[in-house]
Amino acid sequence: MQKENSNIIFFVLVSSVLVSLMYSIPGWLILEYFFPDSRDELLPYVIGLSQLLFLLTPALILGSKLPYPLKDIFRLRGKPGIHLYIAGIGGLASMRIFAIGYMILQEKLIPDFMMEYYKDFEKIVEEAYSNLLNADTPEQLVISLLIGALFPAVCEEFMFRGYLQSTLEKKLYPFLAIGISSVIFASIHFNPVEFIPLMMISILLGTSAYAGKSLKVPIFLHLINNAMVVVAMYFAVEEEQALPDIDILPAIGFLLGGLILFSACIIYIYKQRS
Repeated sequence: MQKENSNIIFFVLVSSVLVSLMYSIPGWLILEYFFPDSRDELLPYVIGLSQLLFLLTPALILGSKLPYPLKDIFRLRGKPGIHLYIAGIGGLASMRIFAIGYMILQEKLIPDFMMEYYKDFEKIVEEAYSNLLNADTPEQLVISLLIGALFPAVCEEFMFRGYLQSTLEKKLYPFLAIGISSVIFASIHFNPVEFIPLMMISILLGTSAYAGKSLKVPIFLHLINNAMVVVAMYFAVEEEQALPDIDILPAIGFLLGGLILFSACIIYIYKQRS
């Protein structure tokens, strides 16, 4: 029995990481070798299609290979109450408070010799998101919301909070399953600058999935979180300009205050498991 458990854990961990790392490769190859002159125009559509074909579809196929009902793996039996949605929104709001202090402290505490590399990496990430999700018209905004908010919310939740986390929950303590899936989720985004916020959003999504026995709440929260970023880009809202110019101590206050509120939301949600 212990060997079987170890085999299942190893299988879901390796397969989740491989699929998450490789799902964008087919689309990139198609653009690079067949449509090099139209790469920028086709990139959003190819990324959206890749999420459906090479992230969501493998999650469903891999889930069917496990010795558990698909309704349990993908949490199709749960009926989460409205209180979980409200608590989840509270978690997102507390993350924004935390993020203000986090971003200010990050810039103030980075050594001078690393600042140039930090700024260069930050610029690369911003350009990547801009190329993928930038929209100049309402029609383009709808497309960006589909590709940058709706598709990732559905596909990533089925993979990480469905296939990966729910399987780990059957073999490990729930908080450990949430933690492992969150580390993988944050790591495969290849953004060390945002690793901690990515961990936090994943913990919130994972705890919501566990408590509600459903992917409905994490998909909703994931959608809202990503949609705010897309809409902010559309209206050219620069987060850096919105940050107050405050010293380290007040920034620590934002960070700790947001962390306390976030922890309270997580504890409340976790205890709602029926």
